[in-house]
Amino acid sequence: MNARLNEMMKGWRLCTGTDASAQISTLLESLQAAGLLRASASAVLLGEQYHLGGAEDTRRMAEALGIAAADRVLDLACYVGGPARQLAQDYGCQVTGVDISEDCIAIAEKLTQLSGLADKVQFACCSADSVPLPAESLTVA
Repeated sequence: MNARLNEMMKGWRLCTGTDASAQISTLLESLQAAGLLRASASAVLLGEQYHLGGAEDTRRMAEALGIAAADRVLDLACYVGGPARQLAQDYGCQVTGVDISEDCIAIAEKLTQLSGLADKVQFACCSADSVPLPAESLTVA
C-alpha cells in the first residue's frame, strides 16, 4: 500500500452523533486532494458510493432483491466499500467486497473498521474471476 495513504489514514476518526457518511466524504475528499484516490468526476460527486444513483440506488437494488440479514452478499468492484457498509448497516447481512486496487481495499477496510461494521463486512483485493469464496457460500452478487 502507498506509504502516504497509510500515514493519512492513521489519523482518521469518526465522531459519534454526527453523520458518518458526511465524515467519510470529507476523508475521501482529502485523499482525492492529495492525489491518493481516483479523482474522476464520478468519484468527486459520489464519494463512497462510486456508482450512479448513490446510496438511494443501493437501497432500491437491495429492496428489489429482498436482501435480509441471512444473506451473504458479494460486492464486485467495491471501490472504497460504501455499498457494502450500507447493506450491512441497513439489512444486517454479511458482505464481502472485492476490488483490484490495493489502495481502495485498504481504505474500505479502514472506513469499515471506523464505522463499527468489521464483523459484517470483509474485503479482498482480487479480480472478479478470482474471488476467494466458494460460490455456494453467497446468496447475492
